[in-house]
Amino acid sequence: MVTSKVKLKQQKMRQDIKSTAFRIIDETDVIDVSMSAIGKALAMRTSALYYYYENREALITEMIVDVYADLRQALKSLLDAHAEYDVATQIWLNSLNYRAWAVANRTEYKFAFISPISNFELAPDISLREERSMGAMTVELLLEAEQSGFLNKESDFLKLPESLLDQFEPVRYEFGYDLPPHLLYMTFVVGTFVRNLVSQEINDVHAPVITDYEIYYRHTVFTFLKSVGIQLSEEVKWMTIE
Repeated sequence: MVTSKVKLKQQKMRQDIKSTAFRIIDETDVIDVSMSAIGKALAMRTSALYYYYENREALITEMIVDVYADLRQALKSLLDAHAEYDVATQIWLNSLNYRAWAVANRTEYKFAFISPISNFELAPDISLREERSMGAMTVELLLEAEQSGFLNKESDFLKLPESLLDQFEPVRYEFGYDLPPHLLYMTFVVGTFVRNLVSQEINDVHAPVITDYEIYYRHTVFTFLKSVGIQLSEEVKWMTIE
């Protein structure tokens, strides 16, 4: 029988292994960290790592799932701290908080969302589960925005052709979102837009042309959100996140 003390020791060792892996990635800027490199850094035999993780794939999977969880928790905590704002402003804050977390955790963000990992592909069911959980907050915010009048239903962006609406109808069942197709479409587009901009910054795509990415990001995302029908006040464009 495994005692609580042993379980805690195992959990700590698993966390040490993951932290060491991220440290090696950060120091070497090489995503494909090996089990042998982790073992060497921890002064352990490589074979000993397999007591805690069945294989490299299991370790990488847990590292990616942890990144999703940490990002979700950070976004939720920051939104909870600004619950006094209207839902349009909360959507805006969510996009700012997403970037802030990614910039503060570049290695983790790049590992989970940008750089391909050789000989690894996240299991489809896990990928679907994590993406669904990540999108849930945006879904809730957009639904509230529509219900409370902070989403312009007459926006050209939401006048979708039937063929496009039909494509998003199955997503309701695949992702488990009980939403009309036009809001699912909006969730997809807004999420993709924000993630792409953040990924470009993390990868230094626009350097050295853009020297102040925060100004670029704020203006670009704020203008985009307004263009898709979010009723944002100009007063919040340069608000400070605390």
